[in-house]
Amino acid sequence: MSAEDRLDPWDAAGDLRFLAEVGETMVENLDLKSRLHRFVSAVVPRLADWATVNLLDDSGAIETLAIAHHDPALAGVIERLRGPFYGNPETAEGTPSALRTGRPRLLTGVDEKFLRGYIRPEMLADVLALGADSSFIVPLIAHGRIYGTLAAMRTERERPFLQSELWLIEELARRAAVAIANAKLFERSATVADAFQHASLPEKLPRLPNAVFSAFYASGRGEAMVGGDWYDAFVLGDGRVVVSIGDVAGSGLRAAVLMGSVRQLIRGAAQLQSDPLEILDATDRALIAEYSDAIVTAFVGVVDTAARRITYASAGHPPPLLRTPGGAIVELSSVGLPLGLRAGREAAAASFVYAPGSLLALYTDGLIESTRDILEGERRLHEALALEAVAGASDVARSLHDAVLLPAGASDDVAILAVSLR
Repeated sequence: MSAEDRLDPWDAAGDLRFLAEVGETMVENLDLKSRLHRFVSAVVPRLADWATVNLLDDSGAIETLAIAHHDPALAGVIERLRGPFYGNPETAEGTPSALRTGRPRLLTGVDEKFLRGYIRPEMLADVLALGADSSFIVPLIAHGRIYGTLAAMRTERERPFLQSELWLIEELARRAAVAIANAKLFERSATVADAFQHASLPEKLPRLPNAVFSAFYASGRGEAMVGGDWYDAFVLGDGRVVVSIGDVAGSGLRAAVLMGSVRQLIRGAAQLQSDPLEILDATDRALIAEYSDAIVTAFVGVVDTAARRITYASAGHPPPLLRTPGGAIVELSSVGLPLGLRAGREAAAASFVYAPGSLLALYTDGLIESTRDILEGERRLHEALALEAVAGASDVARSLHDAVLLPAGASDDVAILAVSLR
């Protein structure tokens, strides 16, 4: 590391700028591993020759989640050290000591003899290749909990870490710890929401001689949290089948709870109303009474398999597609405002008479918005649904998802309900 790359310990303004720059890496909308990689890459080489972030997992084991070195030629060594902690977890030095005591450690005069007592034997050669003369090991503490450590190493004996630099390392660790704590909370909330989401979807779909159902749901990845997408299908007392699909605006546990409520409201309204438009309007009134700020897109269709007719209405939802036996694609378009905004002024329900061998596909916008280009997404969906391999698959919904979105996948929740009409 050159002198020009280092921070001047007496440059207070430069230190504050550095903290601000590093802090920005921890609030970017990335997954935790990516943010921590950005974090250590900012610390190196301006403050240290190499650095690691070591986190405790739920079992208490230590994992090196992020690591960076100033020499690109050592990238292979870096990768080998990523994963289970390279040090002896029982040692009285370094990261294990900082985790037990909650206190930072300054290690100076680090040499091979010291490292042999601290590093696991199979990792020793790699750590020696990276080099170390002095090191700060600082616990990552937020809200009274220790999440792991930040370890910063310098390799030059001529300029070791000084105790006067501890405040800067501690401030970096504090900011990293808060970001880690927030990310862990986000992950737990997402896990709860995801579990609730799956539990709120129907356990089984109707089994009918002239209609075969398949469904698929996947929660979002990347910046998207679990949302409020749903699908549903159930048989009425007169033998007609109600299908619905929709998307609650927002994400997280509240959206998942709202989703479950709206799905049940539609089921209840369908027992009293025969028209899809009336079902949506009744759901809209009940939703506003309970959740005045909620906005939900939805589609409701009533399938009369005896008459081979679909009657449907939409509340601002992407139009389902119907594939004819010849492979033509028909959009079941219907104008209507989302639930929460309707005020009972919508157009009448529409209907479509289908031929045996048709395929009905309902979906949420996550299926067509993965590229941020809705027109491109719609084109992919139309092309996929026209494929005989998709329409004739044993699990049409999953096959349609894979044909449209793989290998990249979706950034938002995706719900698909497919009905093969015989």
